Amino acid sequence: MPRTLLSNEELQRVRGEAVAAAKRLFAGGGASALSFRSVAAETGFSTGGLYRYFPAGRDEILAAVRIDAFVVLDELLWKACHSATDPVDGLKRLSDALLRFATKHETEFALLFVYTEGDWEAFPELIERSDAAWRPLETVLQQGVDQGIFEGNARVLARAFYAAMMGMLTVFLSDDPDPLLSMDRLRESLFGLLIRGATPLSRLVAGTGN
Repeated sequence: MPRTLLSNEELQRVRGEAVAAAKRLFAGGGASALSFRSVAAETGFSTGGLYRYFPAGRDEILAAVRIDAFVVLDELLWKACHSATDPVDGLKRLSDALLRFATKHETEFALLFVYTEGDWEAFPELIERSDAAWRPLETVLQQGVDQGIFEGNARVLARAFYAAMMGMLTVFLSDDPDPLLSMDRLRESLFGLLIRGATPLSRLVAGTGN
């Protein structure tokens, strides 16, 4: 007997349940607890039944969880970007938003930035979401370039500031944090160096003369 076609509503419902189950499993037991079989058991499906919704298996579930996480992150980053008073303020707000994501959505943060197993290239929507995550930071930096505050390629500058943000998070979220290294102090030091390096020489000279 041929299988009945899945409605979009049914597909989204089951995929949503599987994403939620995968997050719970990962949060409770780490990567080793997250298998296709464990997600099937958590959602009440047989593995064969769950394959109807995730034909590519565990990697497709991981991709769905990561896409869901990127949606949350995207909202936080764009909100920070749009609330900024100027490009420098935008950088601060974006780093604060990334910190909120790391602390309020720990499982999603780990699945995006810590645990990177899985075939990302096989899922175009995941690649698209990953690329889109750069746009708020690139937008802020492009505004700075357009206003003469920064110089350089906004996409290249975004990679430098992203590396600084992730470095700050690594230190701030470490198991043995240094009480002297607050987020504000780390940001002031790292961003100060990057902003000075990205500031046009003419602007630096003008600032020195004031």
